[in-house]
Amino acid sequence: MFSRWTSEVAPEEWDRFIEANWGTPFQSWAWRSLMADSGANPEYLVYRSSGGDILAACPEFRVRRGRYNQRLMGAPISGRFAGIGEEPELLSTVLPIPSLFAEGVDLTQAARALQEYLGRFRLPPMSSMELMTSQRRVLESFGGLGFKHWMAYSYYVTDLAKTPTKKIWEESFHKHDRQAVKYYDRLETSFHLSSADSDFSEFLRLHEQATFRKGYRPIRESFLSLMRKHMGKSLLVALSAQPGQLIVGQLVILDKAHQTLHMRETGYLRQKNIHSPVVHSWFNVCEWAEKNGFRYVNFGGARSDEAHRLKRKFDGEITDNHVIVVPNTSKVYSYARAMRGLLTR
Repeated sequence: MFSRWTSEVAPEEWDRFIEANWGTPFQSWAWRSLMADSGANPEYLVYRSSGGDILAACPEFRVRRGRYNQRLMGAPISGRFAGIGEEPELLSTVLPIPSLFAEGVDLTQAARALQEYLGRFRLPPMSSMELMTSQRRVLESFGGLGFKHWMAYSYYVTDLAKTPTKKIWEESFHKHDRQAVKYYDRLETSFHLSSADSDFSEFLRLHEQATFRKGYRPIRESFLSLMRKHMGKSLLVALSAQPGQLIVGQLVILDKAHQTLHMRETGYLRQKNIHSPVVHSWFNVCEWAEKNGFRYVNFGGARSDEAHRLKRKFDGEITDNHVIVVPNTSKVYSYARAMRGLLTR
C-alpha cells in the first residue's frame, strides 16, 4: 500500500497531528465543525503513510465555480465571511487555512499523490485545489515542481520570552506609545478578560461601529455564537473600559498546548485625542499573557498601513503565508519534471 491522500480521518486523530506539528486553533477539528455549521462543505484531507500514519493535513472546503467546475480551497479564517453558502462570490477574496506537513515527509511524492487524488473527480471535474502554507520547504518543493503560488498575507507573532513586556516598553515602544499607555492609565482604564454574555454583546456593538467606520464587514452575531459554541472556554473577550464606557474590545483564543494567545477581531471607541486606546489594550494583553503562562501573542495579519504600524510596535516576528495552486491534471507536474531533468543533465 502506497502513501495516499484521503478524507477518512477521526477528529481525535486529526487534532493529535495538528497539535504535534504546532498547528493553531483555526486548523483544529473544532474550527472545522464551526465552519460546517456556518454552511461550508468540509473536505478535510490527510496524507497517510503506507502504515497509516498521518504525514500531512490540509483543511479544505469544496467550492463550486460555475455550473461544471469546482475546487478545493481553505475555508475563511475570518468571521466576517461567515455564511459561505449565502455569498459564494466572497470566496475568491478570503484567506485559506494553512496546511501542515510533518518533518521528513517526501514532498515530491505528496504532490504527485495529491494530483492523483484530485484526478479522480469527474462530473463535475475538480478544476484545482488551493492550499496554503508558511512552511518554506513545502513552498520551495511545490514551486520547484511548477505549481503556481503567491504570498497571501503575513501575520505577526511576539515571543514574550525573547521580547518581554519590559523590553517592549523600554526598546520597542517610542515615547508616544508609552505616553498613550500612561494617558489611559490616568483615566482609570481597567482591563480584564471575560466569558460573560453581556461582555460579548458589548464587544460586538463596539466592533460593529469600528468596522463600519473602516468600510469592513463586522463579524456576525450568529457566527460569534458558533465560535463560542465550538471554541468553548478557549474563546474570551479582552475588554478595556473607562468608568461608564467600553473603549476597546478584542476577541482572543487561548491555545494552552502551545502557550499562544491568538488575537482576533477588534472594536474600539473613536475618541478625539492623539493617543490610541488600542496600544494601551494590546500592551495589557501582552502583560496578561506573560503573567498567565503564555509565551506567544499572535497579532494576526494587517489589512491597512495603520494596523501594520500598530502591530510592528510589539516587535513580532513576521510570518508569510503562501497559496499554492494544485491543478487536477498531471501535465504541469510532468512538464516541470521533464524540464528539470533536461536542465540538470
